[in-house]
Amino acid sequence: MHQIKLNKLQTIQNGFSLIELLVVIAIIGILASIGTVGYQNYMDGTKYKTTTVNREMVARKINNDKAGQDANMRDSKSCYDYIVEDIIGGEDDIHDNAYNSSDNQSWVNGHQTTEFDQGQHLIYCARPAETFDPINSAIMICSCAIEEGCVAGGAVCPNPVAFP
Repeated sequence: MHQIKLNKLQTIQNGFSLIELLVVIAIIGILASIGTVGYQNYMDGTKYKTTTVNREMVARKINNDKAGQDANMRDSKSCYDYIVEDIIGGEDDIHDNAYNSSDNQSWVNGHQTTEFDQGQHLIYCARPAETFDPINSAIMICSCAIEEGCVAGGAVCPNPVAFP
């Protein structure tokens, strides 16, 4: 029987080296960080768009009420009552706050506060005690899309929609 002697420099390699494994882990980490940032940007854009769409849906409702001069609008309801009963009360359960799922209040009555949080809309009448007139009642909607929260009052109203 002959023994085959292998040169000391010749070795048989099994598996991956530590360096190869570290390179693969580094590449996976870089790809994961890029994906996380991209996903966060996507989510921020979606939340902003949802907040905008919610505001536009209520703006359309107000415009439809104004254009149609609905018979329900002629029942001596004040502008304040129209906001509370027909807008906030009628829409609140289908328009959740896009930024804060634990805070399902998307609409805030602007006659009770001027501070509102990210994802919320503040809505108020210029003359809340007046009888609501679909044509002449001035209504303002302010939408908040910044993390610090918003304050509305006077000329300061982020992302306003006005109905003269």
